[in-house]
Amino acid sequence: GGQLANTSASRDDSSSNLREPIDAAETSDFPNRFSREMIVLAASGIGLLAVVCWLVFRLVQIVNSQRTTEAVKPSESAIGWRGFIFRMIVFVVGVLLFAWSIFAFYSIRQLQKTNQDLLAKLDSVRRPDGNQLILIDKDHLPLPPYPMHPKRLGGQYYRGNDERNDQLFNGGFYRTADIDLYLVDKFGKRIQWRDQVIGEVFIEISVRRANEATKELFSPRARNLATLEHYCETAPSFNSKTKFEAIEELEHWRAIIPLGAKSQWPDGTVTGMVYLMYGTQVGVKNPRPHFAARYNIVFEGDSISEDSELWLGSMFTLGGKVLVPKKGEVLLDRWFDWRPIPEIEGQGATDPELLGIPEHRN
Repeated sequence: GGQLANTSASRDDSSSNLREPIDAAETSDFPNRFSREMIVLAASGIGLLAVVCWLVFRLVQIVNSQRTTEAVKPSESAIGWRGFIFRMIVFVVGVLLFAWSIFAFYSIRQLQKTNQDLLAKLDSVRRPDGNQLILIDKDHLPLPPYPMHPKRLGGQYYRGNDERNDQLFNGGFYRTADIDLYLVDKFGKRIQWRDQVIGEVFIEISVRRANEATKELFSPRARNLATLEHYCETAPSFNSKTKFEAIEELEHWRAIIPLGAKSQWPDGTVTGMVYLMYGTQVGVKNPRPHFAARYNIVFEGDSISEDSELWLGSMFTLGGKVLVPKKGEVLLDRWFDWRPIPEIEGQGATDPELLGIPEHRN
Protein backbone atom coordinates (compact mmCIF):
# COMPACT_ATOMS: atom_id res chain seq x y z
CA GLY A 1 0.00 0.00 0.00
CA GLY A 2 0.94 3.68 -0.16
CA GLN A 3 2.93 5.53 2.43
CA LEU A 4 0.77 8.35 3.73
CA ALA A 5 2.28 11.70 4.49
CA ASN A 6 0.43 11.80 7.79
CA THR A 7 -1.92 9.70 9.88
CA SER A 8 -5.23 10.41 11.53
CA ALA A 9 -3.27 11.27 14.67
CA SER A 10 -1.48 14.12 12.89
CA ARG A 11 -3.91 15.20 10.20
CA ASP A 12 -2.66 18.77 9.93
CA ASP A 13 0.82 17.90 8.68
CA SER A 14 0.62 17.30 4.94
CA SER A 15 4.12 18.26 3.88
CA SER A 16 6.31 15.28 4.83
CA ASN A 17 6.22 13.82 1.34
CA LEU A 18 6.82 17.17 -0.35
CA ARG A 19 10.16 18.30 -1.67
CA GLU A 20 11.73 21.04 0.46
CA PRO A 21 11.08 24.32 -1.37
CA ILE A 22 14.48 25.82 -0.61
CA ASP A 23 17.62 24.87 1.23
CA ALA A 24 18.91 27.21 3.96
CA ALA A 25 22.50 27.10 2.69
CA GLU A 26 21.25 27.80 -0.83
CA THR A 27 19.28 30.78 0.43
CA SER A 28 22.26 32.28 2.28
CA ASP A 29 24.45 31.96 -0.83
CA PHE A 30 22.24 34.16 -3.02
CA PRO A 31 23.66 37.48 -1.69
CA ASN A 32 27.19 36.12 -2.24
CA ARG A 33 26.33 35.18 -5.82
CA PHE A 34 25.08 38.70 -6.47
CA SER A 35 28.18 40.19 -4.79
CA ARG A 36 30.59 38.07 -6.83
CA GLU A 37 28.89 38.93 -10.10
CA MET A 38 28.81 42.64 -9.31
CA ILE A 39 32.44 42.70 -8.11
CA VAL A 40 33.64 41.05 -11.32
CA LEU A 41 31.51 43.38 -13.44
CA ALA A 42 32.67 46.50 -11.57
CA ALA A 43 36.33 45.44 -11.47
CA SER A 44 36.40 44.69 -15.19
CA GLY A 45 34.71 48.01 -15.92
CA ILE A 46 37.21 49.95 -13.78
CA GLY A 47 40.11 48.06 -15.35
CA LEU A 48 38.82 48.75 -18.83
CA LEU A 49 38.33 52.43 -17.96
CA ALA A 50 41.94 52.65 -16.77
CA VAL A 51 43.24 51.02 -19.97
CA VAL A 52 41.09 53.30 -22.14
CA CYS A 53 42.29 56.37 -20.20
CA TRP A 54 45.91 55.35 -20.75
CA LEU A 55 45.32 54.71 -24.43
CA VAL A 56 43.59 58.08 -24.82
CA PHE A 57 46.51 59.69 -23.02
CA ARG A 58 48.87 58.03 -25.51
CA LEU A 59 46.72 59.29 -28.39
CA VAL A 60 46.95 62.83 -27.02
CA GLN A 61 50.72 62.45 -26.74
CA ILE A 62 50.97 61.31 -30.38
CA VAL A 63 48.78 64.17 -31.59
CA ASN A 64 50.77 66.75 -29.59
CA SER A 65 54.04 65.25 -30.78
CA GLN A 66 52.83 65.48 -34.37
CA ARG A 67 51.84 69.15 -33.91
CA THR A 68 55.16 70.19 -32.31
CA THR A 69 57.20 68.52 -35.00
CA GLU A 70 55.24 69.72 -38.01
CA ALA A 71 57.76 72.56 -38.60
CA VAL A 72 60.62 70.09 -38.54
CA LYS A 73 59.04 68.01 -41.29
CA PRO A 74 59.66 64.54 -39.90
CA SER A 75 60.56 61.72 -42.18
CA GLU A 76 57.85 59.80 -44.00
CA SER A 77 58.72 56.66 -42.02
CA ALA A 78 58.16 58.51 -38.72
CA ILE A 79 54.82 59.83 -39.93
CA GLY A 80 53.79 56.34 -41.06
CA TRP A 81 54.84 54.83 -37.74
CA ARG A 82 52.86 57.38 -35.71
CA GLY A 83 49.82 56.82 -37.94
CA PHE A 84 50.10 53.08 -37.46
CA ILE A 85 50.30 53.46 -33.67
CA PHE A 86 47.31 55.83 -33.75
CA ARG A 87 45.19 53.39 -35.74
CA MET A 88 46.23 50.45 -33.52
CA ILE A 89 45.26 52.34 -30.35
CA VAL A 90 41.86 53.22 -31.82
CA PHE A 91 41.39 49.58 -32.86
CA VAL A 92 42.39 48.21 -29.43
CA VAL A 93 40.06 50.67 -27.66
CA GLY A 94 37.22 49.60 -29.95
CA VAL A 95 37.89 45.88 -29.37
CA LEU A 96 38.09 46.35 -25.59
CA LEU A 97 34.86 48.31 -25.48
CA PHE A 98 33.11 45.71 -27.64
CA ALA A 99 34.42 42.81 -25.52
CA TRP A 100 33.42 44.50 -22.28
CA SER A 101 29.97 45.27 -23.66
CA ILE A 102 29.46 41.57 -24.50
CA PHE A 103 30.76 40.54 -21.07
CA ALA A 104 28.53 43.09 -19.31
CA PHE A 105 25.48 41.99 -21.32
CA TYR A 106 25.86 38.32 -20.38
CA SER A 107 26.75 39.19 -16.79
CA ILE A 108 23.57 41.23 -16.45
CA ARG A 109 21.56 38.40 -18.02
CA GLN A 110 23.06 36.01 -15.46
CA LEU A 111 22.19 38.41 -12.65
CA GLN A 112 18.62 38.64 -13.91
CA LYS A 113 18.32 34.86 -14.05
CA THR A 114 19.77 34.54 -10.54
CA ASN A 115 17.30 37.15 -9.34
CA GLN A 116 14.39 35.27 -10.94
CA ASP A 117 15.52 32.02 -9.32
CA LEU A 118 15.71 33.73 -5.95
CA LEU A 119 12.26 35.26 -6.30
CA ALA A 120 10.77 31.91 -7.36
CA LYS A 121 12.35 30.11 -4.42
CA LEU A 122 11.36 32.79 -1.95
CA ASP A 123 7.81 32.62 -3.30
CA SER A 124 7.98 28.86 -2.76
CA VAL A 125 8.66 29.57 0.90
CA ARG A 126 5.87 32.14 1.11
CA ARG A 127 3.47 29.77 -0.64
CA PRO A 128 4.62 26.27 0.33
CA ASP A 129 2.74 24.45 -2.42
CA GLY A 130 3.35 27.02 -5.13
CA ASN A 131 6.61 25.61 -6.48
CA GLN A 132 6.89 22.33 -4.62
CA LEU A 133 6.94 19.03 -6.40
CA ILE A 134 4.12 16.97 -4.91
CA LEU A 135 4.73 13.30 -5.62
CA ILE A 136 1.62 11.19 -5.96
CA ASP A 137 1.93 7.55 -6.89
CA LYS A 138 1.30 4.20 -5.23
CA ASP A 139 4.22 4.80 -2.84
CA HIS A 140 3.52 8.46 -2.05
CA LEU A 141 -0.02 9.34 -1.06
CA PRO A 142 0.05 12.69 0.78
CA LEU A 143 -2.99 13.52 2.87
CA PRO A 144 -4.55 16.97 2.88
CA PRO A 145 -5.36 18.53 6.26
CA TYR A 146 -8.45 16.99 7.79
CA PRO A 147 -11.43 19.37 7.54
CA MET A 148 -12.66 20.79 10.85
CA HIS A 149 -15.88 18.82 10.73
CA PRO A 150 -17.07 15.78 12.70
CA LYS A 151 -16.39 12.37 11.23
CA ARG A 152 -18.64 11.81 8.24
CA LEU A 153 -19.31 9.42 5.40
CA GLY A 154 -19.16 11.89 2.54
CA GLY A 155 -21.23 15.02 2.22
CA GLN A 156 -21.15 18.43 0.60
CA TYR A 157 -18.16 20.77 0.33
CA TYR A 158 -17.81 24.22 -1.15
CA ARG A 159 -15.23 25.76 -3.48
CA GLY A 160 -14.88 29.52 -3.18
CA ASN A 161 -13.31 32.29 -5.23
CA ASP A 162 -9.59 32.61 -4.50
CA GLU A 163 -9.17 36.36 -5.10
CA ARG A 164 -10.37 39.38 -3.20
CA ASN A 165 -11.34 42.65 -4.87
CA ASP A 166 -13.83 45.35 -3.95
CA GLN A 167 -15.29 45.17 -7.46
CA LEU A 168 -16.33 41.55 -6.92
CA PHE A 169 -19.46 40.41 -5.10
CA ASN A 170 -18.89 40.39 -1.33
CA GLY A 171 -15.33 41.58 -1.94
CA GLY A 172 -14.53 38.30 -3.73
CA PHE A 173 -15.66 35.99 -0.92
CA TYR A 174 -18.28 33.94 -2.72
CA ARG A 175 -18.98 30.37 -3.80
CA THR A 176 -17.96 29.05 -7.21
CA ALA A 177 -18.92 25.37 -6.90
CA ASP A 178 -20.71 22.79 -4.78
CA ILE A 179 -18.77 19.53 -4.47
CA ASP A 180 -20.72 16.42 -3.48
CA LEU A 181 -18.79 13.39 -2.24
CA TYR A 182 -20.73 10.23 -1.46
CA LEU A 183 -20.45 6.48 -1.20
CA VAL A 184 -23.04 4.87 -3.50
CA ASP A 185 -24.18 1.38 -4.46
CA LYS A 186 -24.48 -0.07 -7.95
CA PHE A 187 -27.89 1.63 -8.33
CA GLY A 188 -26.47 5.05 -7.47
CA LYS A 189 -28.15 5.15 -4.06
CA ARG A 190 -26.19 7.03 -1.43
CA ILE A 191 -24.93 4.84 1.38
CA GLN A 192 -24.99 5.87 5.04
CA TRP A 193 -23.67 4.24 8.21
CA ARG A 194 -25.49 1.03 9.15
CA ASP A 195 -26.87 0.58 5.62
CA GLN A 196 -26.77 -2.96 4.27
CA VAL A 197 -24.91 -3.25 0.96
CA ILE A 198 -24.81 -6.19 -1.41
CA GLY A 199 -22.33 -6.12 -4.28
CA GLU A 200 -19.98 -3.36 -5.36
CA VAL A 201 -19.64 0.10 -3.84
CA PHE A 202 -18.52 3.28 -5.57
CA ILE A 203 -17.39 6.80 -4.78
CA GLU A 204 -19.38 9.50 -6.55
CA ILE A 205 -17.86 12.97 -6.94
CA SER A 206 -20.13 15.64 -8.34
CA VAL A 207 -19.24 19.27 -9.06
CA ARG A 208 -21.95 21.86 -9.72
CA ARG A 209 -21.52 25.50 -10.71
CA ALA A 210 -22.70 27.86 -8.00
CA ASN A 211 -25.22 30.63 -8.65
CA GLU A 212 -23.78 33.26 -11.05
CA ALA A 213 -20.30 31.73 -10.85
CA THR A 214 -18.09 32.16 -13.93
CA LYS A 215 -19.16 29.66 -16.58
CA GLU A 216 -15.69 29.48 -18.11
CA LEU A 217 -14.59 27.63 -14.96
CA PHE A 218 -16.82 24.79 -16.18
CA SER A 219 -15.94 24.87 -19.87
CA PRO A 220 -15.16 21.66 -21.78
CA ARG A 221 -11.52 22.74 -21.81
CA ALA A 222 -11.47 23.01 -18.01
CA ARG A 223 -13.18 19.64 -17.66
CA ASN A 224 -10.67 17.97 -20.00
CA LEU A 225 -7.80 19.34 -17.92
CA ALA A 226 -9.20 17.69 -14.79
CA THR A 227 -8.35 14.07 -13.93
CA LEU A 228 -9.28 11.88 -10.97
CA GLU A 229 -6.45 9.59 -9.89
CA HIS A 230 -7.55 6.72 -7.65
CA TYR A 231 -5.08 4.80 -5.47
CA CYS A 232 -6.62 1.92 -3.56
CA GLU A 233 -4.20 0.78 -0.87
CA THR A 234 -6.22 -2.33 -0.07
CA ALA A 235 -6.82 -3.54 -3.63
CA PRO A 236 -4.34 -1.90 -6.07
CA SER A 237 -6.11 -3.57 -8.98
CA PHE A 238 -8.75 -0.85 -8.60
CA ASN A 239 -6.24 1.96 -9.17
CA SER A 240 -7.46 4.10 -12.05
CA LYS A 241 -7.46 7.47 -13.78
CA THR A 242 -10.90 8.86 -14.52
CA LYS A 243 -12.30 11.92 -16.28
CA PHE A 244 -15.40 13.84 -15.31
CA GLU A 245 -18.44 13.42 -17.51
CA ALA A 246 -20.59 16.43 -18.26
CA ILE A 247 -24.08 15.88 -16.87
CA GLU A 248 -24.94 19.39 -18.04
CA GLU A 249 -22.29 21.31 -19.98
CA LEU A 250 -21.02 24.40 -18.14
CA GLU A 251 -23.08 23.43 -15.09
CA HIS A 252 -22.56 19.95 -13.69
CA TRP A 253 -19.76 17.33 -13.78
CA ARG A 254 -19.71 13.87 -12.25
CA ALA A 255 -17.31 10.97 -11.86
CA ILE A 256 -17.86 7.46 -10.50
CA ILE A 257 -14.91 5.54 -8.99
CA PRO A 258 -15.41 1.80 -8.34
CA LEU A 259 -14.08 0.31 -5.10
CA GLY A 260 -15.20 -3.25 -5.72
CA ALA A 261 -17.18 -5.61 -3.52
CA LYS A 262 -16.61 -6.54 0.11
CA SER A 263 -15.49 -10.01 -0.99
CA GLN A 264 -12.43 -8.42 -2.62
CA TRP A 265 -11.27 -6.66 0.56
CA PRO A 266 -9.20 -8.40 3.25
CA ASP A 267 -11.03 -8.29 6.59
CA GLY A 268 -13.94 -6.42 5.01
CA THR A 269 -12.06 -3.12 4.91
CA VAL A 270 -10.92 -0.94 2.01
CA THR A 271 -8.75 2.19 2.21
CA GLY A 272 -7.46 4.61 -0.40
CA MET A 273 -7.20 8.11 -1.89
CA VAL A 274 -8.80 9.87 -4.85
CA TYR A 275 -6.93 12.95 -6.09
CA LEU A 276 -8.57 15.63 -8.22
CA MET A 277 -5.75 16.82 -10.51
CA TYR A 278 -5.89 19.95 -12.64
CA GLY A 279 -3.15 21.40 -14.85
CA THR A 280 0.54 20.91 -14.05
CA GLN A 281 2.83 21.88 -11.21
CA VAL A 282 5.13 24.89 -11.53
CA GLY A 283 8.28 24.07 -13.49
CA VAL A 284 7.47 20.38 -13.99
CA LYS A 285 5.10 18.25 -16.05
CA ASN A 286 3.61 16.48 -13.05
CA PRO A 287 -0.16 17.02 -12.68
CA ARG A 288 -1.19 19.36 -9.91
CA PRO A 289 -3.43 18.05 -7.11
CA HIS A 290 -6.20 20.40 -6.03
CA PHE A 291 -8.29 18.18 -3.77
CA ALA A 292 -8.05 14.68 -2.30
CA ALA A 293 -10.76 12.37 -1.00
CA ARG A 294 -9.77 9.91 1.73
CA TYR A 295 -11.86 6.80 2.30
CA ASN A 296 -11.73 4.04 4.87
CA ILE A 297 -14.75 1.76 4.47
CA VAL A 298 -15.35 -0.92 7.08
CA PHE A 299 -18.04 -3.60 6.97
CA GLU A 300 -19.72 -5.31 9.91
CA GLY A 301 -21.40 -8.25 8.29
CA ASP A 302 -23.30 -6.76 5.34
CA SER A 303 -23.62 -3.31 6.92
CA ILE A 304 -21.40 -0.26 6.72
CA SER A 305 -19.74 0.24 10.09
CA GLU A 306 -19.81 3.61 11.84
CA ASP A 307 -16.02 3.34 11.84
CA SER A 308 -16.16 4.05 8.10
CA GLU A 309 -15.16 7.47 6.87
CA LEU A 310 -15.12 9.45 3.62
CA TRP A 311 -13.95 13.06 3.47
CA LEU A 312 -12.49 15.67 1.12
CA GLY A 313 -9.60 18.08 1.74
CA SER A 314 -7.73 20.78 -0.15
CA MET A 315 -4.19 19.93 -1.34
CA PHE A 316 -3.20 23.63 -1.24
CA THR A 317 -1.87 23.44 2.29
CA LEU A 318 0.23 25.85 4.31
CA GLY A 319 2.80 23.30 5.45
CA GLY A 320 2.50 24.40 9.07
CA LYS A 321 3.52 28.00 8.26
CA VAL A 322 1.72 31.21 9.17
CA LEU A 323 1.78 33.34 6.03
CA VAL A 324 0.65 36.86 5.21
CA PRO A 325 -0.88 37.19 1.73
CA LYS A 326 -0.39 40.18 -0.54
CA LYS A 327 -3.21 42.67 -0.92
CA GLY A 328 -6.05 41.15 -2.92
CA GLU A 329 -4.83 37.57 -2.42
CA VAL A 330 -6.25 34.76 -0.32
CA LEU A 331 -4.25 32.06 1.38
CA LEU A 332 -4.57 28.81 -0.51
CA ASP A 333 -6.66 27.09 2.15
CA ARG A 334 -9.21 29.91 2.47
CA TRP A 335 -11.40 29.14 -0.53
CA PHE A 336 -12.50 25.60 0.39
CA ASP A 337 -14.82 24.67 3.26
CA TRP A 338 -17.36 22.16 4.47
CA ARG A 339 -19.47 25.04 5.74
CA PRO A 340 -21.53 26.93 3.13
CA ILE A 341 -19.73 29.82 1.41
CA PRO A 342 -22.00 32.76 0.41
CA GLU A 343 -23.42 32.59 -3.10
CA ILE A 344 -23.58 35.55 -5.47
CA GLU A 345 -26.85 37.44 -5.18
CA GLY A 346 -28.07 39.28 -8.25
CA GLN A 347 -25.62 39.64 -11.12
CA GLY A 348 -21.92 39.03 -10.55
CA ALA A 349 -18.96 40.96 -11.93
CA THR A 350 -18.48 40.98 -15.71
CA ASP A 351 -14.84 42.09 -16.06
CA PRO A 352 -13.09 39.11 -17.76
CA GLU A 353 -9.67 39.92 -16.28
CA LEU A 354 -11.11 40.30 -12.80
CA LEU A 355 -12.84 36.92 -13.11
CA GLY A 356 -9.79 35.18 -14.56
CA ILE A 357 -11.69 34.19 -17.70
CA PRO A 358 -8.80 34.36 -20.23
CA GLU A 359 -6.98 31.41 -18.66
CA HIS A 360 -10.13 29.26 -18.88
CA ARG A 361 -11.26 30.05 -22.40
CA ASN A 362 -11.76 27.21 -24.92
